[in-house]
Amino acid sequence: MDLALAEAYLQGVSTRKMKVVTESLMDKKFSPTSISRFSTTLDAELDCWRERIFTREYLFVVADARYESCHVDGRIIDIACLVALGIDSEGYRHVLGVDTSWSESNDSWDRFIGGLKSRGG
Repeated sequence: MDLALAEAYLQGVSTRKMKVVTESLMDKKFSPTSISRFSTTLDAELDCWRERIFTREYLFVVADARYESCHVDGRIIDIACLVALGIDSEGYRHVLGVDTSWSESNDSWDRFIGGLKSRGG
């Protein structure tokens, strides 16, 4: 159930909708406070992941962007999702970072790559 709620959270499902889904799946009432507390816990875990220091070396780092449609102020617009993958000495891929930006500007890439470097990437 925790994984399903985490996935709904990552997909941007509102707190109100998460409450309805969890109540129908578990046949149990949840207060808005308990749903918000769960979301806060996920926010903290995501922040820890985003700010973690890299502890291994990566032979290669691959960075690219893809565009995702998002609801912003009642409109649907495309947002750049910047992604960096590190490939270690055994050939395993690791997601080093993910960030969003209005576009793939030099400033957005500088900020994203600079953030990775500051964490040891």
